[in-house]
Amino acid sequence: MEWKKTLLIILVTSSTFLTVSAQSNLVIRIEDHFINNSQKWAEHVYSTGSAKIEREEYVIECTTEKSYSSWKKFLIDTTKDFILSCKTTWLDGVRNHAYGLMFGRSEQGNYYCFGIDGMGSYVFYKYENGESKNIISWTKSDFINKEGMNQVKIIKQGNSLHFFINNNFVNQSTFSEFYGSYVGFIVANKQKIAFDDFLIGWGGSYESSKK
Repeated sequence: MEWKKTLLIILVTSSTFLTVSAQSNLVIRIEDHFINNSQKWAEHVYSTGSAKIEREEYVIECTTEKSYSSWKKFLIDTTKDFILSCKTTWLDGVRNHAYGLMFGRSEQGNYYCFGIDGMGSYVFYKYENGESKNIISWTKSDFINKEGMNQVKIIKQGNSLHFFINNNFVNQSTFSEFYGSYVGFIVANKQKIAFDDFLIGWGGSYESSKK
């Protein structure tokens, strides 16, 4: 049995190295830990929800059965490999609706979203002309900490998007050009989520971390 333990250690170490290597080849352009709101994220309270900096986190609460989001304009060079990442913490509310990264949003409100829920599933969908369509349908993942803290990450390599949860590869999809230049966070239905450690990087290259 000792050789099995040794093999497991080698595999885990190798996987971790490859993931870190993939990140280190991309140039970090934006990094925000919400200490002093240097990026000037919107802070407001409406009847439909709220967004505000609390305890060095960006907390978004949706108070309706629709969604509540906050975004900013970031000019990402999508002709190159890029990375989008943030930490999420489920605080309260429903457990079976998405929250996560919104990206490629246009002025007209079209966007892509990689989200998870409090029950341990993830989804990748697009919202276009008032309609939502799943690109990757809801999928269970043991990598998700239910009703807890999770890192969600998207890495573009060539013509593919690779999706990670807590630094574990979970799925991939073909890259489609962004609708627009806005990136941010979205919370669906009546729940409260804290976001932190927001990161955008591009340039350099990405070496596959799925091996």
